[in-house]
Amino acid sequence: MVRGPDNPVTEAVDSCIVYWATAGLPRPQIDQMAAELRAHLEQAVAAGKSVETVIGGDVARFAEEWRRAVGSHPSRWEQLLFAAHPLALAVFFTLLPAVLFQPVVAVEAAHLVQVLWMATGIWILFAPRLGGRWLANSANERYGRLWVAVVIGTFTGMLLLSPIMPWVPQWILAEIPRWQAVLVMAACMAVSGLAILRDPARPRAPASVQ
Repeated sequence: MVRGPDNPVTEAVDSCIVYWATAGLPRPQIDQMAAELRAHLEQAVAAGKSVETVIGGDVARFAEEWRRAVGSHPSRWEQLLFAAHPLALAVFFTLLPAVLFQPVVAVEAAHLVQVLWMATGIWILFAPRLGGRWLANSANERYGRLWVAVVIGTFTGMLLLSPIMPWVPQWILAEIPRWQAVLVMAACMAVSGLAILRDPARPRAPASVQ
């Protein structure tokens, strides 16, 4: 069967891969499940069935049912690490403008609101039941628009909640030297880097043949 961007089999398999990746399934398992799904769908299409009759109208629900059947879950430590990832990213991007332009970084209440806002937005975008579901069903324009709306809302909110805005109260909680803020940002990058490295769904390079 010809594979292409408009191939319904390829679209369904890719959508399931997206959902399984956001759910944290190991990459080898994702690849195996995707291969099995592709073969099954291609056989069904060759027999005159449509992709929708096999997986239903909700790709994310189909992918979630299969994920539950395999019963793969990250460890508690990995769950904590992945939960800290969006928070670390939010802290990094919140401190970045101040570190670039101020020798002493004033940590304000608005910064905490920004961190919570951005971390919540990132979590929504990549949570299996929310952003992962929307991406898996993005062939339906309504789900695609939801995902884009959260992206826009996350970064628009970050801008509107910035302490540089005249309507935001300037409540200073602490003042720290730039080097301390840089250390905090470095720790955030370390957490993010570790989360990416430990992500079981991260694509791996194929093993070299000896």
